[in-house]
Amino acid sequence: MNMSEELQVFRGDRPVEEVEKAPKVPSKPTAAKPPLTPKNELPAGEPIGEFADAAAPPPAPLTNLMPEIEPGPMKVETEPEPPYNFDIDPDSLWAMPEAMQERLSNLTVTVAVTHQLLDDQERDSARIAKALRALSG
Repeated sequence: MNMSEELQVFRGDRPVEEVEKAPKVPSKPTAAKPPLTPKNELPAGEPIGEFADAAAPPPAPLTNLMPEIEPGPMKVETEPEPPYNFDIDPDSLWAMPEAMQERLSNLTVTVAVTHQLLDDQERDSARIAKALRALSG
């Protein structure tokens, strides 16, 4: 397969022209890095799990960090809450605002009209199906 130059650049098979023509920048000399210590010669870490508490030194007391603050006089002036009234007026259970009653009556009329239309469509569909059977058979 012979690929075009654009496809080679897109796929990464060939470097972009700018990279090919970029001037070589001399790298800065770096200081010699200290040699790495192998893992097995590293100092032991802190204990973990169930042994962590046994080896840990006791925590320093925190009492000296904050100055002690003496509480001032507390004045709480709240009014007692009014008693709750859970009694429900039976007449208010079924009371409905005028706007809601009008909306419900409009929805009832819409439902009746929709049922009538569906019944008419069902009759028309049955009549058309009967006429098609008569034509084909």
